[in-house]
Amino acid sequence: MLFIGRSLALSPEILVKMGTLGNHLLYTLVVYYAIKRLKSGKYIMAVIAMFPTAFVLSTTYGYDYWITAFTMLGFAYFFYEVQSPEEKIRLSSIMIIIGSFIFGLGPKAIYFPLMLLLYLMGKRKFPSQINYKGYMIAVTCSILLVFASFFIHYLISGGGGEGDYRGSDEVNAVEQTKYILRNPISYAGTLIKFLQNYLNIPSGSFNFTTNFAIIRPSSFFHLVWVLLLFVIITDRHDNDLITSTWKYKIIVSFVVFATIALFSTALYITFTAVGANSIRGVQGRYLFPVLFPFLYVVGGLKITNSINKTMYSSVVFGIMSFVLLYGAWENLVPK
Repeated sequence: MLFIGRSLALSPEILVKMGTLGNHLLYTLVVYYAIKRLKSGKYIMAVIAMFPTAFVLSTTYGYDYWITAFTMLGFAYFFYEVQSPEEKIRLSSIMIIIGSFIFGLGPKAIYFPLMLLLYLMGKRKFPSQINYKGYMIAVTCSILLVFASFFIHYLISGGGGEGDYRGSDEVNAVEQTKYILRNPISYAGTLIKFLQNYLNIPSGSFNFTTNFAIIRPSSFFHLVWVLLLFVIITDRHDNDLITSTWKYKIIVSFVVFATIALFSTALYITFTAVGANSIRGVQGRYLFPVLFPFLYVVGGLKITNSINKTMYSSVVFGIMSFVLLYGAWENLVPK
């Protein structure tokens, strides 16, 4: 889009907007193909993808939309294959699954624990033991590649560099790392205390789903959570029984929790004053990449949805469109 704008000698303002439009089109296409691949949970993914915050992020030059979209694509193909145990997996699907995570986590490799779920692919999906081992080796190498992309940078910068001074003048990543290593129990208490508040959505600041950048959230963020709960319960299929066993729920919950703890620790190191008893800089939007796999697995219930599909779709997309458009009217149009 930038190339086209420059070729047409458009004004800088239009050029910038064309670039953001390109980002949004990419976000839309990737999420579209992810939803198309799913057997169930299509509306769960659609609601998350249509969070006004996620929507607005896809019209910026940030990388959050990129991570959210490509992790959704990877998980969509992964869950489809897991829910089709009798169907042999194709090489193209393996490439899309692994490639989506490598590509998607490039800007923010701290989410690499999510790739551990790829080990749950069953042996029956492969035509031979050699193919299965090849898949496991490919997954392992991919995880190591993503992990190395930020860990090597962390080591080269001397333990995270000096840190982000937007946190405060007392931020020092090197000293903060030393503090954690010297006081692991004390930091564990700080982390647990922080996560209790951060993950306590009903009592916390759960309007992060409808933020319009730095302006303010939409007035109907409660409606988004009610709708999300509704689709978690009703957007189900018989195949969900394969991916909603206690084994999957426990493993996915652990991986998601580990991922959240990891990026929270990263903000403690790079954005929080040394030795502080709280963590600064962790925003609600950082949960977007982990929401879908968690809700998709944990929410699996034996419920038959007899609602007319056309009506069901109209209600879900109608509500999300209303929240999004009203938020735009409320926050953007008057300004």
